[in-house]
Amino acid sequence: MAEFVNPLGKIRGKFGNVITYGGPNGKNYCRGASISRKPSQEPQKRQSAAFGTITERKIWMRDAVQLGFPGGNGYPKGFRGFTSANVMDAVTVEKANPEKPFNSRKKAVKEFNGVINYEKLRVAAGSLVIPRLLA
Repeated sequence: MAEFVNPLGKIRGKFGNVITYGGPNGKNYCRGASISRKPSQEPQKRQSAAFGTITERKIWMRDAVQLGFPGGNGYPKGFRGFTSANVMDAVTVEKANPEKPFNSRKKAVKEFNGVINYEKLRVAAGSLVIPRLLA
């Protein structure tokens, strides 16, 4: 990470392998972009397919997700909480073509299909309404 002074003002964005951003103190910072790596092992590809399946569905449930995952209860806020609660439990990953052997060069979405079990899908990190006793 590097700190730099720019006479033109704030610069934000990505330029090649360098990402520039403004810090909370008003200074400009830049850092190198991480190396993008494709998942090449079968467990990595299964995880990638499950993650992709959940991220496709979370937009449909935007209001419920933002209400159900306010942060806390062991889950992050919003879509990140929804994703972390459901990737491992609610998605079953199946091979797209079981007869073909595993190919490390294929993309995960072409080799595996994610299926959501809607009975296990969590839309809240706890109860949505505080229970009230009527006397």
